[in-house]
Amino acid sequence: LHNGPACLVFSFMALSVHITTTFGASIGIQGLIPNQFKLHLDDILVASNAAIGGPATAAAFAGRLKVDETNPQDQQRKQGLIMAATTWGVVGYALATGIGVTLTQTLLKWAS
Repeated sequence: LHNGPACLVFSFMALSVHITTTFGASIGIQGLIPNQFKLHLDDILVASNAAIGGPATAAAFAGRLKVDETNPQDQQRKQGLIMAATTWGVVGYALATGIGVTLTQTLLKWAS
């Protein structure tokens, strides 16, 4: 129980670095190549959610985004965000699991 505050501080620091990096990189990309593609805040938030929370929370978040119900393009964009959140969340799980297992095995060999 005495490790709880340290875990909370570490989690807060990790999320702070994630948010700063995500929004900083997004603003930097928009500044460098503004005509190539347009980053919407919704896209950035869904991608961030997929990276931190995984596919389930990111898809639920994307599904709750407010869009113009009468505009078919908004509906298509929302469906695309849901699919992207699910796909990239699963890809993140797959990559992180492989990296985590490899890193653990390497560190255990190094430690012994």
